[in-house]
Amino acid sequence: EYMFPDAVEVQALVRTKGLFSFYEDGHQECCRVRKVRPLRRALKGLKAWITGQRKDQSPGTRSEIPVVQVDPVFEGMDSGIGSLVKWNPVANVKGNDIWTFLRTMNVPVTQ
Repeated sequence: EYMFPDAVEVQALVRTKGLFSFYEDGHQECCRVRKVRPLRRALKGLKAWITGQRKDQSPGTRSEIPVVQVDPVFEGMDSGIGSLVKWNPVANVKGNDIWTFLRTMNVPVTQ
């Protein structure tokens, strides 16, 4: 399933701030329009979701990611806090171990 940002919102953002505003505003507004809102729409109909987040990706912000949690940001099917379970199955796996596994299993990847 593919989710897309709202075209009107993207056009308004680009019109007012330019195509590369994310270099100046710390990605906040751009990511909210292009990523967060579409993801929020997609998750609204679910009870749980699976991510590929790892603790070693960003030690400053992800170092305490649990393997299973109640999603602290997004809401699921039943709405409200606690309505969406977030599963991070590779939270404790190192990036180089992921790449070793992918190569060993001959998983096609694009980089």
